[in-house]
Amino acid sequence: MRIPRRVEPLPDFKLNAGFWKWIGIGAGVALAGYLTAYLILFPAPILPGHQEVPRVLGLTVAEAQAEIQRSKLQVTEGGAEPHPTAPAGVVVWQDPPPGVIAPEGTKITLIASAGPPKIPVPDVSNLDGALAQSLIAAAGLVVSQVESVQAAAPTGLAMMTRPPAGTVLAPGAGLTVVISRGAPTIPIPDLLGMASGDAR
Repeated sequence: MRIPRRVEPLPDFKLNAGFWKWIGIGAGVALAGYLTAYLILFPAPILPGHQEVPRVLGLTVAEAQAEIQRSKLQVTEGGAEPHPTAPAGVVVWQDPPPGVIAPEGTKITLIASAGPPKIPVPDVSNLDGALAQSLIAAAGLVVSQVESVQAAAPTGLAMMTRPPAGTVLAPGAGLTVVISRGAPTIPIPDLLGMASGDAR
């Protein structure tokens, strides 16, 4: 007589939430490590024959050209424009911008600084001297000297500037304001008590 064997059921194996949490963390760390190695430690273009556009802002035009050509890209000069702070000859704009992935041979347009914008000397003739100096300062120029001359114009009136109005100067450049001190006076001698012949 065969005695049937009793097979014990296997215990249920359940994966709790903590297990999946650690699996997710491990996968995230592995992915982050891969991306770090791919993008930072061993960067490479996304597509064959493509290059990342280098950042050349702040470099001289010659330095920027060399940097771009090393990346197997080409340079197109876009001229120069006034810039309030960048010295003349420094790149202030590029297109495409830095970081863009572009095919080899792509033309990168560069615009250099022409230096600070020039300021025309304002016309302050026939204005009060104090007002004339205020207008010159507001324009970004400096009154380095005030010169007074005898003239038919009323006393204290601005007559001209040196250099003259309309001259283009760099910001902060100095100029001279010429102000009238009035018409010359002629002294009249005291003729009282003198004979007419002597008075003449």
